Amino acid sequence: VSLSVTERYSCHIRSKMFEHILNSTWIERRKRHSEEFMTRLTADISAVTGGVINISSSVISTVIQFVMAFSILWYYDKSLAMVGILTGPVIGIVGVAIGQRIKDIQKKIQENESEYRVFLQERISHASTVKVFSLRKIDERLKETIEIAGYDKEKEHY
Repeated sequence: VSLSVTERYSCHIRSKMFEHILNSTWIERRKRHSEEFMTRLTADISAVTGGVINISSSVISTVIQFVMAFSILWYYDKSLAMVGILTGPVIGIVGVAIGQRIKDIQKKIQENESEYRVFLQERISHASTVKVFSLRKIDERLKETIEIAGYDKEKEHY
């Protein structure tokens, strides 16, 4: 069930993002590299949908566990249950602070991944261009060598 919801949500966000990219003006698109758009459409959207779905289910699960644990604790020892109620918000605030720090780190990682993909894509594309020109030079040298060697193609010998 979770996978189905995640995929539907992910496809919905990807289609909206793709539509936004296609409908944006040329000047807006020129500000970013195409590989950056690919990173946004793949890794970033996967991270967002995974986060939303996982956080939603985790919150529901945690609330149920908290209510059940509090009920059992209240049944056995009311004073200990009250201590738990009082320390809970402090732990929650610390958790939110840590979560914000992790979110900032994740954002930096995604930006670095985007830059890395742009770097790789440019290097691969430039390498292909260089290879094409290198092969052209090799082809010209091969023709020169064949002419110098006196190879006769029609007779298939030297």
